[in-house]
Amino acid sequence: MELALRQRLEGVATVSISETAQTTEVIFAPGDHPFSFDTFKAALKQADVEVVTMEVDACGVVQRAGDGHRLSAGTIEFVLQNGPELFDGKALCVAGRVQQDGSRLNLLVDRVDEMASQ
Repeated sequence: MELALRQRLEGVATVSISETAQTTEVIFAPGDHPFSFDTFKAALKQADVEVVTMEVDACGVVQRAGDGHRLSAGTIEFVLQNGPELFDGKALCVAGRVQQDGSRLNLLVDRVDEMASQ
């Protein structure tokens, strides 16, 4: 499974697999690496593993878009289903569960942290 993930995903720094917890954690190296939910699922399917839920930690900038908010994290954009309405234009790190709706990545936010100033 680790080999399949490294072959299909750019910028993978580490892969941790727990068979007892039935989880796979992928950590990317610093930088803007393209990510595709479909590519991730295909890599795991290659290893005969099915994605049931996907949790994400991502950092980026929150912007109002239409009647909601989006987090732009490099080339990836998450539609925030709840959470940081008071953080328009701020750089944040969020954690939550991803649900794919076509090409749209919806993120149900569990945690919000402001990014430290650099």
